[in-house]
Amino acid sequence: MREIEINGRRFQVRGLKRKEIRTLREQGFVLLALKGEDLDAAQDATFEIVFGPEDLAAIDEMDNRDALKLWDAILRETYPAADEIKN
Repeated sequence: MREIEINGRRFQVRGLKRKEIRTLREQGFVLLALKGEDLDAAQDATFEIVFGPEDLAAIDEMDNRDALKLWDAILRETYPAADEIKN
């Protein structure tokens, strides 16, 4: 889990669980193989899994570039680089 601060607001970002990844796949979203037209919908579906209603409302009001920071953090928590994986 990591904490991201955007415009003075802190967001607790966590990686997705296997069952959540399956749920997204069932909705047609393969996170590591998204096409441009699916990206916004995949972000929305993922944000709804990770964040509560208060955070979702704040995300809806932020600039897209800031929302992308949260999206990136979720992906990094879900699919860490090899050197980030601890035994």
